[in-house]
Amino acid sequence: MANINKFSPVSPDTYLKAGSDMALAKFGHLNAIVDAYNTVDTAVTTLTTRVDAISPSAGALKANTIVESTSGAGVKITGQELNIISGSNATLLLTTSQSGSVVLLDRAGGITVTLPTATASTIGMYFDFVVTVTGVGTSPTGMYKIVTGAGTEYLQGTYGTTGGTTWAFTTTVSSTNRAFTADVDTKGRLAGSKLRFTCLSTTAWQVEGIVNTSGTALTAFSGS
Repeated sequence: MANINKFSPVSPDTYLKAGSDMALAKFGHLNAIVDAYNTVDTAVTTLTTRVDAISPSAGALKANTIVESTSGAGVKITGQELNIISGSNATLLLTTSQSGSVVLLDRAGGITVTLPTATASTIGMYFDFVVTVTGVGTSPTGMYKIVTGAGTEYLQGTYGTTGGTTWAFTTTVSSTNRAFTADVDTKGRLAGSKLRFTCLSTTAWQVEGIVNTSGTALTAFSGS
């Protein structure tokens, strides 16, 4: 858009009857508007030129795209709050949109939690599990179980135990373990236990944490 010219009185002007009319013919108020318009027009022209000058081969603008940074001092986040999921029912099916949540194992009668099925786009999702209410009863009553969403997804990693005898239990993806099954006190269904499950690939979940047990600790890794 081109700039516009300022107003100026035309002489002789038949509408100017007296000398005092010349004061109105200065057009100061209109010319102030013209100056403001021309300033905005110049800025818009400059911005348009800069955007149009971006070459697709040099990295054109992309809508709704977040580019990963490979350098920098990092970002400090304050005031962040984790999403808490209360497992009030006997079964719980997690979704990928709930990644990063803390899942409470808080039903004395037990809870079976199924992890989301892993895909290439969901690698990196994770969930924290915390036992806040001790499971009570004979399995399956009082059992806290966390199982992968597909038969081709396996667990790897190590968790430790406290309370009774202290052990560290390990599993690898070469095994058939798909679940953490705490169906008795010796396997970690006591309040205070905490585990994190992280999706590493479409076939592997990493397990880490510490569980609270009594008596001689037994592994809670299981095949189903």
